[in-house]
Amino acid sequence: MKVVTIATDFLPKIGGISNHIHYLNKYLAADGVDCHVLQIVERAGRNSLETTEGDYPVHRLYIADDLADMRKLKYRGRIIQLVRRLVGEPDIIHTHELLTTEYLVDWNTGRWVWTNHTSQFVKMAGGELGGAFKRWVVKRVLRKAAAVICVSEEVRRLTEEFLGRSEGVAVVSHGIETDRFAAIGREDGVKHRSTFGLPGDRLVVLISAQWRKVKGIHLAVDVMNSLQREAPELYDQLWFVFAGSGLGDASYAEEQRQRLAELRNVTLLDTVKYEDMPYLYAACDLVLIPSLYETAGIVALEAMAGGRPVIGPRVGGLQEVLKDGHTGYEFEPGNSEDMMYKLTDAVNEHGSRGSLDLRERARKHVTESCDCKSVAQTVRQIYEKVISENPAR
Repeated sequence: MKVVTIATDFLPKIGGISNHIHYLNKYLAADGVDCHVLQIVERAGRNSLETTEGDYPVHRLYIADDLADMRKLKYRGRIIQLVRRLVGEPDIIHTHELLTTEYLVDWNTGRWVWTNHTSQFVKMAGGELGGAFKRWVVKRVLRKAAAVICVSEEVRRLTEEFLGRSEGVAVVSHGIETDRFAAIGREDGVKHRSTFGLPGDRLVVLISAQWRKVKGIHLAVDVMNSLQREAPELYDQLWFVFAGSGLGDASYAEEQRQRLAELRNVTLLDTVKYEDMPYLYAACDLVLIPSLYETAGIVALEAMAGGRPVIGPRVGGLQEVLKDGHTGYEFEPGNSEDMMYKLTDAVNEHGSRGSLDLRERARKHVTESCDCKSVAQTVRQIYEKVISENPAR
Protein backbone atom coordinates (compact mmCIF):
# COMPACT_ATOMS: atom_id res chain seq x y z
CA MET A 1 0.00 0.00 0.00
CA LYS A 2 1.36 3.41 -1.00
CA VAL A 3 0.14 6.44 0.98
CA VAL A 4 0.97 10.11 0.37
CA THR A 5 0.17 12.74 2.99
CA ILE A 6 0.04 16.32 1.72
CA ALA A 7 0.47 18.95 4.43
CA THR A 8 1.66 22.44 5.23
CA ASP A 9 1.60 21.85 9.00
CA PHE A 10 4.40 19.39 9.71
CA LEU A 11 7.60 19.05 11.70
CA PRO A 12 9.55 20.98 12.84
CA LYS A 13 6.42 23.00 13.64
CA ILE A 14 4.99 22.45 17.12
CA GLY A 15 1.38 21.38 17.21
CA GLY A 16 -1.18 18.61 17.14
CA ILE A 17 -1.44 18.23 13.37
CA SER A 18 2.30 18.11 12.69
CA ASN A 19 2.96 15.64 15.51
CA HIS A 20 0.03 13.44 14.55
CA ILE A 21 1.13 13.24 10.91
CA HIS A 22 4.60 12.18 12.00
CA TYR A 23 3.43 9.57 14.49
CA LEU A 24 0.92 8.12 12.05
CA ASN A 25 3.36 7.80 9.15
CA LYS A 26 6.13 6.45 11.34
CA TYR A 27 4.02 3.57 12.63
CA LEU A 28 2.32 2.88 9.31
CA ALA A 29 5.78 2.65 7.72
CA ALA A 30 6.94 0.30 10.47
CA ASP A 31 3.95 -1.89 9.59
CA GLY A 32 5.04 -2.14 5.97
CA VAL A 33 3.08 0.73 4.39
CA ASP A 34 5.01 2.76 1.78
CA CYS A 35 4.47 6.20 3.35
CA HIS A 36 5.49 9.57 1.92
CA VAL A 37 4.87 13.07 3.27
CA LEU A 38 4.76 15.99 0.84
CA GLN A 39 5.16 19.15 2.91
CA ILE A 40 4.48 22.49 1.23
CA VAL A 41 6.57 25.20 2.89
CA GLU A 42 4.91 28.53 2.17
CA ARG A 43 6.57 31.95 1.91
CA ALA A 44 9.97 30.28 1.70
CA GLY A 45 11.48 32.94 -0.58
CA ARG A 46 12.37 30.28 -3.15
CA ASN A 47 10.90 27.54 -5.30
CA SER A 48 12.64 24.20 -4.85
CA LEU A 49 12.14 20.59 -3.81
CA GLU A 50 14.16 18.63 -1.24
CA THR A 51 13.74 15.02 -0.12
CA THR A 52 15.00 13.60 3.16
CA GLU A 53 14.92 9.99 4.31
CA GLY A 54 14.15 8.84 7.83
CA ASP A 55 11.37 6.68 9.18
CA TYR A 56 9.70 7.51 5.84
CA PRO A 57 10.54 9.89 2.95
CA VAL A 58 9.65 13.57 3.41
CA HIS A 59 9.48 15.69 0.26
CA ARG A 60 9.55 19.42 1.04
CA LEU A 61 8.29 21.72 -1.70
CA TYR A 62 9.40 25.29 -0.96
CA ILE A 63 7.28 27.99 -2.61
CA ALA A 64 7.81 31.74 -2.67
CA ASP A 65 4.15 32.62 -2.08
CA ASP A 66 1.38 30.88 -0.11
CA LEU A 67 -1.78 28.84 -0.61
CA ALA A 68 -4.21 31.50 0.57
CA ASP A 69 -7.45 32.19 -1.30
CA MET A 70 -7.39 31.29 -5.00
CA ARG A 71 -3.60 30.86 -5.09
CA LYS A 72 -3.99 27.26 -3.97
CA LEU A 73 -5.63 26.47 -7.32
CA LYS A 74 -2.47 27.72 -9.06
CA TYR A 75 -0.63 24.79 -7.48
CA ARG A 76 -3.33 22.13 -7.81
CA GLY A 77 -2.20 20.65 -11.13
CA ARG A 78 1.46 21.00 -10.20
CA ILE A 79 1.00 19.09 -6.92
CA ILE A 80 -0.98 16.30 -8.56
CA GLN A 81 1.76 15.85 -11.19
CA LEU A 82 4.50 16.11 -8.57
CA VAL A 83 2.96 13.32 -6.51
CA ARG A 84 2.86 11.08 -9.59
CA ARG A 85 6.46 11.92 -10.44
CA LEU A 86 7.68 11.21 -6.89
CA VAL A 87 5.77 8.03 -6.06
CA GLY A 88 3.73 6.97 -9.10
CA GLU A 89 0.01 6.40 -8.47
CA PRO A 90 -0.63 6.34 -4.70
CA ASP A 91 -3.28 4.09 -3.22
CA ILE A 92 -4.31 6.76 -0.71
CA ILE A 93 -3.95 10.53 -0.52
CA HIS A 94 -4.35 11.82 3.04
CA THR A 95 -4.73 15.45 4.11
CA HIS A 96 -5.23 16.97 7.56
CA GLU A 97 -5.97 20.67 7.04
CA LEU A 98 -8.74 23.03 5.98
CA LEU A 99 -8.75 25.68 3.23
CA THR A 100 -5.39 24.54 1.83
CA THR A 101 -4.33 20.99 1.04
CA GLU A 102 -7.81 19.55 0.40
CA TYR A 103 -7.75 21.49 -2.88
CA LEU A 104 -4.47 19.86 -3.98
CA VAL A 105 -5.67 16.27 -4.39
CA ASP A 106 -7.10 14.39 -7.35
CA TRP A 107 -10.67 13.90 -6.20
CA ASN A 108 -11.49 11.66 -9.17
CA THR A 109 -9.58 8.70 -7.72
CA GLY A 110 -12.12 8.26 -4.93
CA ARG A 111 -9.24 7.51 -2.56
CA TRP A 112 -8.81 10.73 -0.67
CA VAL A 113 -8.94 10.55 3.16
CA TRP A 114 -9.34 13.71 5.22
CA THR A 115 -8.61 13.93 8.95
CA ASN A 116 -10.52 16.72 10.64
CA HIS A 117 -8.63 18.17 13.58
CA THR A 118 -8.50 21.87 12.95
CA SER A 119 -10.21 24.57 14.99
CA GLN A 120 -10.85 26.43 11.72
CA PHE A 121 -13.45 23.83 10.86
CA VAL A 122 -15.26 24.42 14.14
CA LYS A 123 -15.49 28.14 13.33
CA MET A 124 -16.70 27.42 9.81
CA ALA A 125 -19.29 24.89 10.97
CA GLY A 126 -20.54 27.49 13.44
CA GLY A 127 -20.83 30.18 10.75
CA GLU A 128 -17.97 32.25 12.19
CA LEU A 129 -15.56 31.74 9.29
CA GLY A 130 -16.31 32.62 5.68
CA GLY A 131 -19.53 33.66 4.01
CA ALA A 132 -22.32 31.43 2.78
CA PHE A 133 -20.71 30.88 -0.64
CA LYS A 134 -17.33 29.97 0.82
CA ARG A 135 -18.92 27.47 3.21
CA TRP A 136 -20.88 25.98 0.28
CA VAL A 137 -17.67 25.50 -1.72
CA VAL A 138 -15.83 23.95 1.24
CA LYS A 139 -18.75 21.61 1.89
CA ARG A 140 -18.79 20.44 -1.72
CA VAL A 141 -15.04 19.76 -1.65
CA LEU A 142 -15.05 17.90 1.67
CA ARG A 143 -17.94 15.71 0.57
CA LYS A 144 -15.59 14.28 -2.08
CA ALA A 145 -13.49 12.59 0.61
CA ALA A 146 -13.91 8.82 0.57
CA ALA A 147 -13.41 8.74 4.34
CA VAL A 148 -13.36 11.40 7.04
CA ILE A 149 -11.45 10.74 10.27
CA CYS A 150 -12.43 12.84 13.29
CA VAL A 151 -10.19 13.07 16.33
CA SER A 152 -13.00 13.28 18.88
CA GLU A 153 -16.72 12.63 19.25
CA GLU A 154 -17.34 16.37 19.37
CA VAL A 155 -15.58 16.85 16.03
CA ARG A 156 -17.49 13.90 14.57
CA ARG A 157 -20.82 15.44 15.56
CA LEU A 158 -19.94 18.79 13.99
CA THR A 159 -18.58 17.11 10.85
CA GLU A 160 -21.69 15.05 10.25
CA GLU A 161 -23.91 18.08 10.76
CA PHE A 162 -21.86 20.26 8.41
CA LEU A 163 -21.43 17.67 5.63
CA GLY A 164 -24.86 16.12 6.00
CA ARG A 165 -23.39 12.63 6.01
CA SER A 166 -22.41 9.98 8.51
CA GLU A 167 -21.29 7.32 6.05
CA GLY A 168 -17.51 7.03 5.96
CA VAL A 169 -17.07 9.23 9.05
CA ALA A 170 -15.10 7.63 11.89
CA VAL A 171 -13.54 8.68 15.19
CA VAL A 172 -9.85 7.90 15.67
CA SER A 173 -7.94 9.53 18.50
CA HIS A 174 -4.61 11.23 18.07
CA GLY A 175 -1.86 8.72 18.64
CA ILE A 176 1.30 9.40 20.62
CA GLU A 177 4.39 7.42 21.56
CA THR A 178 3.36 6.82 25.15
CA ASP A 179 6.56 4.93 26.05
CA ARG A 180 8.72 7.77 24.76
CA PHE A 181 7.14 10.29 27.13
CA ALA A 182 6.80 7.93 30.09
CA ALA A 183 10.41 6.73 29.92
CA ILE A 184 11.96 9.95 31.26
CA GLY A 185 11.70 10.16 35.02
CA ARG A 186 11.38 13.25 37.18
CA GLU A 187 15.05 13.25 38.19
CA ASP A 188 16.18 13.06 34.56
CA GLY A 189 13.84 15.93 33.74
CA VAL A 190 15.27 18.18 36.42
CA LYS A 191 18.75 17.51 35.06
CA HIS A 192 17.61 18.87 31.70
CA ARG A 193 16.27 22.16 33.07
CA SER A 194 19.52 23.94 32.36
CA THR A 195 19.27 22.80 28.73
CA PHE A 196 16.13 24.89 28.35
CA GLY A 197 17.30 27.78 30.53
CA LEU A 198 14.98 26.90 33.41
CA PRO A 199 15.70 27.35 37.13
CA GLY A 200 16.02 24.37 39.43
CA ASP A 201 14.20 25.87 42.41
CA ARG A 202 10.76 26.77 40.98
CA LEU A 203 7.60 24.97 39.93
CA VAL A 204 7.80 25.20 36.15
CA VAL A 205 4.59 25.71 34.15
CA LEU A 206 4.77 24.81 30.46
CA ILE A 207 2.60 26.40 27.74
CA SER A 208 3.37 24.64 24.46
CA ALA A 209 1.57 26.04 21.41
CA GLN A 210 1.93 28.10 18.28
CA TRP A 211 1.17 31.72 19.07
CA ARG A 212 -2.24 32.22 17.52
CA LYS A 213 -5.25 33.79 19.23
CA VAL A 214 -7.19 30.53 19.32
CA LYS A 215 -4.39 29.08 21.46
CA GLY A 216 -5.19 31.61 24.20
CA ILE A 217 -1.65 32.84 24.86
CA HIS A 218 -3.11 36.23 25.80
CA LEU A 219 -5.23 34.55 28.47
CA ALA A 220 -2.17 32.87 29.99
CA VAL A 221 -0.49 36.30 30.11
CA ASP A 222 -3.61 37.69 31.82
CA VAL A 223 -3.28 34.99 34.48
CA MET A 224 0.39 35.75 34.99
CA ASN A 225 -0.35 39.47 35.35
CA SER A 226 -3.06 38.76 37.93
CA LEU A 227 -0.86 36.40 39.94
CA GLN A 228 2.13 38.76 39.93
CA ARG A 229 -0.09 41.62 41.07
CA GLU A 230 -2.47 39.86 43.48
CA ALA A 231 -0.44 36.89 44.76
CA PRO A 232 3.24 37.79 44.41
CA GLU A 233 4.41 35.13 46.89
CA LEU A 234 2.68 32.39 44.91
CA TYR A 235 3.89 33.86 41.62
CA ASP A 236 7.50 33.77 42.79
CA GLN A 237 7.21 30.03 43.39
CA LEU A 238 6.50 29.61 39.65
CA TRP A 239 8.37 29.87 36.38
CA PHE A 240 6.52 29.99 33.07
CA VAL A 241 8.03 28.58 29.88
CA PHE A 242 6.43 29.13 26.47
CA ALA A 243 7.42 26.62 23.77
CA GLY A 244 6.55 27.63 20.21
CA SER A 245 6.73 31.39 20.65
CA GLY A 246 8.45 31.70 17.27
CA LEU A 247 5.52 30.10 15.42
CA GLY A 248 2.08 31.46 14.57
CA ASP A 249 0.68 34.92 13.89
CA ALA A 250 3.52 37.45 13.86
CA SER A 251 1.54 40.52 14.98
CA TYR A 252 -0.27 38.61 17.74
CA ALA A 253 3.02 37.10 18.91
CA GLU A 254 4.70 40.51 19.05
CA GLU A 255 1.87 41.91 21.14
CA GLN A 256 2.19 39.08 23.66
CA ARG A 257 5.99 39.40 23.74
CA GLN A 258 5.64 43.07 24.70
CA ARG A 259 3.23 42.18 27.50
CA LEU A 260 5.53 39.41 28.78
CA ALA A 261 8.49 41.81 28.82
CA GLU A 262 6.85 43.47 31.83
CA LEU A 263 6.70 40.20 33.78
CA ARG A 264 9.36 38.22 35.60
CA ASN A 265 9.90 34.45 35.78
CA VAL A 266 9.44 33.78 32.06
CA THR A 267 11.37 31.81 29.45
CA LEU A 268 10.48 31.93 25.75
CA LEU A 269 11.52 29.06 23.47
CA ASP A 270 10.87 29.95 19.84
CA THR A 271 10.94 26.33 18.74
CA VAL A 272 11.70 23.00 20.36
CA LYS A 273 12.84 20.00 18.34
CA TYR A 274 10.42 17.12 18.18
CA GLU A 275 12.97 14.76 19.75
CA ASP A 276 13.51 17.17 22.68
CA MET A 277 9.85 17.50 23.70
CA PRO A 278 9.80 14.52 26.14
CA TYR A 279 12.70 16.14 28.02
CA LEU A 280 10.91 19.49 28.14
CA TYR A 281 7.77 17.90 29.57
CA ALA A 282 9.89 16.06 32.13
CA ALA A 283 11.68 19.29 33.07
CA CYS A 284 8.35 20.93 33.92
CA ASP A 285 5.92 20.37 36.79
CA LEU A 286 2.61 21.47 35.28
CA VAL A 287 1.26 21.94 31.76
CA LEU A 288 -1.18 24.77 31.09
CA ILE A 289 -3.35 24.77 27.96
CA PRO A 290 -5.05 28.18 27.71
CA SER A 291 -6.73 27.52 24.32
CA LEU A 292 -10.10 28.89 23.34
CA TYR A 293 -10.71 25.64 21.45
CA GLU A 294 -8.98 22.30 21.01
CA THR A 295 -10.25 19.59 18.68
CA ALA A 296 -8.19 16.94 20.48
CA GLY A 297 -5.24 18.43 22.37
CA ILE A 298 -2.15 16.39 21.60
CA VAL A 299 -0.14 18.50 24.08
CA ALA A 300 -2.45 17.26 26.83
CA LEU A 301 -2.00 13.64 25.72
CA GLU A 302 1.80 13.94 25.63
CA ALA A 303 1.89 15.63 29.03
CA MET A 304 -0.42 13.03 30.55
CA ALA A 305 1.71 10.21 29.13
CA GLY A 306 4.71 11.83 30.79
CA GLY A 307 2.93 12.08 34.14
CA ARG A 308 2.50 15.85 34.12
CA PRO A 309 -0.73 17.35 35.53
CA VAL A 310 -2.64 19.28 32.85
CA ILE A 311 -4.77 22.39 33.37
CA GLY A 312 -7.00 22.91 30.34
CA PRO A 313 -10.33 24.29 29.09
CA ARG A 314 -13.59 22.35 29.19
CA VAL A 315 -14.01 22.48 25.43
CA GLY A 316 -13.96 20.40 22.25
CA GLY A 317 -12.28 17.03 22.22
CA LEU A 318 -10.07 18.02 25.15
CA GLN A 319 -12.94 17.54 27.57
CA GLU A 320 -13.20 13.90 26.45
CA VAL A 321 -9.78 13.10 27.94
CA LEU A 322 -9.39 15.77 30.64
CA LYS A 323 -11.79 15.16 33.52
CA ASP A 324 -11.67 17.70 36.34
CA GLY A 325 -10.22 16.20 39.50
CA HIS A 326 -9.83 12.79 37.86
CA THR A 327 -7.31 13.12 35.01
CA GLY A 328 -6.59 16.85 35.18
CA TYR A 329 -7.90 20.30 36.04
CA GLU A 330 -10.59 21.95 33.90
CA PHE A 331 -11.62 25.60 33.62
CA GLU A 332 -14.22 27.46 31.61
CA PRO A 333 -12.80 28.31 28.15
CA GLY A 334 -11.86 31.95 27.72
CA ASN A 335 -12.16 32.62 31.46
CA SER A 336 -8.75 33.73 32.74
CA GLU A 337 -10.04 34.06 36.31
CA ASP A 338 -11.21 30.44 36.37
CA MET A 339 -7.93 29.42 34.73
CA MET A 340 -6.02 31.16 37.53
CA TYR A 341 -8.07 29.35 40.20
CA LYS A 342 -7.43 25.94 38.62
CA LEU A 343 -3.73 26.68 38.19
CA THR A 344 -3.59 27.67 41.86
CA ASP A 345 -5.32 24.41 42.82
CA ALA A 346 -2.78 22.41 40.80
CA VAL A 347 0.11 24.28 42.45
CA ASN A 348 -1.27 23.79 45.95
CA GLU A 349 -1.87 20.07 45.36
CA HIS A 350 1.47 19.47 43.66
CA GLY A 351 3.26 16.48 45.16
CA SER A 352 0.26 15.38 47.24
CA ARG A 353 -1.17 11.87 47.23
CA GLY A 354 -4.19 13.16 45.33
CA SER A 355 -2.02 14.72 42.65
CA LEU A 356 0.00 11.53 42.24
CA ASP A 357 -3.19 9.48 41.85
CA LEU A 358 -4.53 11.97 39.29
CA ARG A 359 -1.33 11.71 37.26
CA GLU A 360 -1.45 7.91 37.33
CA ARG A 361 -5.08 7.85 36.15
CA ALA A 362 -4.22 10.25 33.33
CA ARG A 363 -1.22 8.20 32.24
CA LYS A 364 -3.30 5.00 32.29
CA HIS A 365 -6.03 6.56 30.13
CA VAL A 366 -3.58 7.77 27.48
CA THR A 367 -1.63 4.51 27.44
CA GLU A 368 -4.78 2.48 26.90
CA SER A 369 -6.52 4.78 24.40
CA CYS A 370 -3.96 6.77 22.42
CA ASP A 371 -0.97 4.55 21.68
CA CYS A 372 0.48 5.15 18.21
CA LYS A 373 0.56 1.52 17.18
CA SER A 374 -3.13 0.90 17.75
CA VAL A 375 -4.09 4.24 16.14
CA ALA A 376 -2.02 3.42 13.05
CA GLN A 377 -3.67 0.01 12.79
CA THR A 378 -7.13 1.59 12.92
CA VAL A 379 -6.22 4.13 10.23
CA ARG A 380 -4.78 1.36 8.06
CA GLN A 381 -8.10 -0.49 8.24
CA ILE A 382 -9.83 2.68 7.02
CA TYR A 383 -7.36 2.91 4.11
CA GLU A 384 -7.99 -0.73 3.18
CA LYS A 385 -11.76 -0.18 3.21
CA VAL A 386 -11.43 2.88 0.95
CA ILE A 387 -9.23 0.95 -1.50
CA SER A 388 -11.57 -2.04 -1.61
CA GLU A 389 -14.59 0.20 -2.26
CA ASN A 390 -12.81 2.28 -4.92
CA PRO A 391 -10.96 0.03 -7.41
CA ALA A 392 -8.07 1.64 -9.27
CA ARG A 393 -9.12 3.36 -12.48
